Amino acid sequence: MTQKSLRSKSCYCGSNYFNKQKPLRYNKKLEKAAAIHAKDIYERKTLSHTGRNGSKVQERIKQQSYNWQSYAEIIAEGYDTIEEVFDAWMKSPGHCKSIMGNYEEVGIFKYQDYWVVDFGTEKKMQFPE
Repeated sequence: MTQKSLRSKSCYCGSNYFNKQKPLRYNKKLEKAAAIHAKDIYERKTLSHTGRNGSKVQERIKQQSYNWQSYAEIIAEGYDTIEEVFDAWMKSPGHCKSIMGNYEEVGIFKYQDYWVVDFGTEKKMQFPE
């Protein structure tokens, strides 16, 4: 089951209830940030949200010219298919909250056994009146 079908139903993430959410648009900038991090954690063989250079997700997505308003990142190791990893994430309240969060876009990348998903909503351009 993919994030698209997961978000189409309301659910509990632990004790928190989430209404169904709009489908996410795929974003290549978020995918690039996820790819960089997936390769980094694979090379270091460590499952961490912090990059080798001390970077955090907000810095990695900003480096890809993603002007974020909100963001989240989930990571995993050792799952073969997208269905398996999303099933595991949905059983984890914190990961489930990210999947069901109020985000508009997503980028997913798997490198070897390491998965990284970056969620985001970009700041809206505001024009003077």
